[in-house]
Amino acid sequence: MSKRAQAAMEFLTTYGWAFLVILVMIGALAYFGVLNPQTSVADRCMAPPGFLCENYQLNMDSQKIRLRNTLGATINIVSDTSLRITKQEAYANCTIASYNNIQTDDLIDITCTGNSENVNPRDGEKIKLDLEFKYYKTDSGIGFNKPAKVQLVSTVQI
Repeated sequence: MSKRAQAAMEFLTTYGWAFLVILVMIGALAYFGVLNPQTSVADRCMAPPGFLCENYQLNMDSQKIRLRNTLGATINIVSDTSLRITKQEAYANCTIASYNNIQTDDLIDITCTGNSENVNPRDGEKIKLDLEFKYYKTDSGIGFNKPAKVQLVSTVQI
């Protein structure tokens, strides 16, 4: 065997083993949950400008979100509010405690319940929710309604 062939063979063998060790390490990290996005993604609630996400709670059978009106004006919410669980392409029935005359700094409590087996997430599962509703400033009128989208990533609790 020539010296070039021997050098090439040693190169491939050495780096082949190193590559194999790296693959085994990545597999072990994935197996033990270190690379699991469920544990590495932080919980967050992002509301559009003019609204502040005060609090939220996700249970297996209901989702509650509390927003604060920071628009600087009294608003009314149009009744077609929907919650979409992004992972499952499912919708839920949402109710709002008060639709009309929501003053500046007033709280908006939104409660959504599942209407099918696809809507209800499992305990401990991290899910992403998209809550969409329409609102309008009271002094402008319903013809000037605007969409608002709240995005929530959180872990489901018992």
